[in-house]
Amino acid sequence: MEDFADSYARGETPIPCIRCNQTVKFRDLLQTAKQLGAKALCTGHYVQRAMGKSGLELRKGSDQKKDQSYFLLLQRQISWNIFGFRSAELTKDETRRHANRIGLNVADKPDSQDICFVPNGKYADVVSRLRPDAIEPGEIVDMDGAVIGKHDGIVNFTVGQRKGLGIGGRSSLVEPGQPIHYMLLPLIRWREGLS
Repeated sequence: MEDFADSYARGETPIPCIRCNQTVKFRDLLQTAKQLGAKALCTGHYVQRAMGKSGLELRKGSDQKKDQSYFLLLQRQISWNIFGFRSAELTKDETRRHANRIGLNVADKPDSQDICFVPNGKYADVVSRLRPDAIEPGEIVDMDGAVIGKHDGIVNFTVGQRKGLGIGGRSSLVEPGQPIHYMLLPLIRWREGLS
């Protein structure tokens, strides 16, 4: 959660599930599987594993709309030997029909869209508790330093956002190649600490 809040405070949009898979979920699952002497560990991720030129590779699952290979991209390759991804060969609808046939109570559960520690979808609430300075209002300035608007805290915006900025339909205001810590949004630069 700390990395998540720090990323938003820097004007980045993190994907904490990737980091959690690497440092919490898969680490702990693998450790438990080894303690139990398990020969395989199957998850419901929509991803395939296959032998490639350099060894075992992750590939997109059959259901392109539900592919989750990017969630697992930071995992060490060595850990894939024990994993099985049974959902890789099915679409989400097929998985739900099968779950319904065998009487699983999660068969009709809505797809998860939220980060597990942000169940209401309001990530700014979490960030404001952990990094109150990310909520400070400030000015939106163009590359020449002219104030073109005001913001109510960088945490409320994300890289690439074009709508809801309150600066009208301006063309790109940031030169290509500018380091990300200056370019919190590709269209604007921020001046923090508006009083």
